[in-house]
Amino acid sequence: MEGIEVPEGIEVPTEVTLIVKESQFLCDRKLLADHSPYFHAMFNNDFKEKHEKLVNLQGIEPEALEFIMNAIRQTEIDFTKSKNILDVLEATCMLQFDHVQKECIKFIIFSWLDKETWLPTSNLADKLGLTELKQKTKTLALWNFSKVRKTEQFLYLTSEEVIEFLSDDRLRTTEGEFEIFEAGVNWIEHSPEDRLFYSIPLLSVVRFKEMESFDIRNMLHFSSVKDTPQAELIIQCILEMKDGILNQNCESCNPSNIDDRDSIESGKSSPLPAAGIFFKSLKRKRRTTSHCTCFDPTTVKTAQDLLAREPRCLPLFPCVAASLPFSTHTTAKSPRMKLREKTKWPYMFRWNGEQLVPFIYLSKIDEGPAEAMGYKVVVQDLKLYVIGGEYMMGQGDWNTSIWFYDTWREVWQFETSLPFPRRHHSAVCVNNELYVIGGVGRHRVMLDSVTKYSLETKSWETCSPLPIHLYSAACCVYKDDIYMFGSQLYCYRQSIANWEILSNISLPDNMSVGAAMTDNETIYVIGINAKLYSFIPQPKDVEIKFLGQFKIAATNACLVNDAIYSFAEEDDMQVVEQYHLKRKTFTTLWYNKIEDEEETQASVCLKQAVGCFPLPKYY
Repeated sequence: MEGIEVPEGIEVPTEVTLIVKESQFLCDRKLLADHSPYFHAMFNNDFKEKHEKLVNLQGIEPEALEFIMNAIRQTEIDFTKSKNILDVLEATCMLQFDHVQKECIKFIIFSWLDKETWLPTSNLADKLGLTELKQKTKTLALWNFSKVRKTEQFLYLTSEEVIEFLSDDRLRTTEGEFEIFEAGVNWIEHSPEDRLFYSIPLLSVVRFKEMESFDIRNMLHFSSVKDTPQAELIIQCILEMKDGILNQNCESCNPSNIDDRDSIESGKSSPLPAAGIFFKSLKRKRRTTSHCTCFDPTTVKTAQDLLAREPRCLPLFPCVAASLPFSTHTTAKSPRMKLREKTKWPYMFRWNGEQLVPFIYLSKIDEGPAEAMGYKVVVQDLKLYVIGGEYMMGQGDWNTSIWFYDTWREVWQFETSLPFPRRHHSAVCVNNELYVIGGVGRHRVMLDSVTKYSLETKSWETCSPLPIHLYSAACCVYKDDIYMFGSQLYCYRQSIANWEILSNISLPDNMSVGAAMTDNETIYVIGINAKLYSFIPQPKDVEIKFLGQFKIAATNACLVNDAIYSFAEEDDMQVVEQYHLKRKTFTTLWYNKIEDEEETQASVCLKQAVGCFPLPKYY
């Protein structure tokens, strides 16, 4: 039998019956051995199953094995017919059906995953040692926490799983830490008899330092807190600490007075010990003697530890679209163009703290005779959208397609086409809608037109035009309104779906703006003179603050967490600079001086203002 080694004189059965729970499957031994190293070893080595007619398999589901047996007999596998795709994946891993496993993972990533399945898939992938699948699904779950927490699957997580998930510093919330607390409460209330015990450990996942007293006070109204006196005490103590009314001089409240038997073990980074230890250490309730009405030392120490926890920090990295030189020049041809030599290729670069690292080839904007000019790259969630541009000025060879690159699937997909061609336009995303603003159209006509595309309904809509023609204009989104910087400041108000001229806001010396960004509290602008300003839009008396000056003016800049990153090129210099908002300091992170023409050809080109924004990198 090919695939099974049969010693001379020994008869080996050609079939075997696999038993899974109450089900039996008559299978060809050779077929199993050809598709699975697990069965190949079983039938070729000195295992007792080698000559057995019946083989029991543990830890898999009958329906999963039945699907696999059908799959290995077919040239194409239809995973939509599987009753439980995760059971199939687990069985392929345990029984080493490598080809089916590979196709199964591909189907899961490209066709099956959604908000209900991100977490269970991530947990199973972790159990099976499927690193890439785990990383992709964990990324989706952490980035889309606000969706995941409302799913039924979230409510069925184990206590260890829910605490680990909610503790992750990389969770992206839309409503702050109160949303984390609410998620924990909902998990408890799904089965309060079994889970109320975890009310206190789940407090350890909340970053109280960043919460307002109003939100912390609201936590006291939840039944899981009311029904757990120790949790209620801790929250009350945190409130008094934040409000500055805790009696810090009281000996009874001084955590250093806790004896060794009741103290939390030193050296542990977690602010809360295991649930059992914690209940023991909180055996003393709030003191109500005539001498002291303060909290006991253990409660105070726990509250201090919780307040000391640092805020979450998304793993965001500044990214910029730029051109990468290739040592081997190539030629490309457009139907309407002559052959033209290409020397640089468009890429997205990530600043990793030391250097610019190319990580996404912008192939969909590089399919003409040269890299398109005046295109834009914007980001929405985990997708990059490439919009517009003209391949060679004045030749009528336009890019009218909008493609997006899915950063976690690592594939390009076609999204839609522009209603009409344009280049050097502005583009932003607001609430799942893509706005394309101004620019230059056919026959080099400057545009004031504005169109928006719904990423949900896949439809275009014409918006109110700009008050003036604008191209290559800096813009940003502040509290859902779009701010455009030209000779004046223009604001597209979502509430009235129209533009306003903000005559009460004017930059010093009528400064032209090269880049604009916002943290949704303040707008920051970099002028073409490299000066950095900030302001908070309001109806009257807007204060324009001068924050300092970069070495080189930048049209590529973005705000990442607490720092502004500037990517600039001027004459023979290339610079990556940072302005730290809290420390109020400018730092040159990277500097490159180009000495000659040959080095210029070999350098990354940062001149185009194509796109600059933060992107997450979880792994």
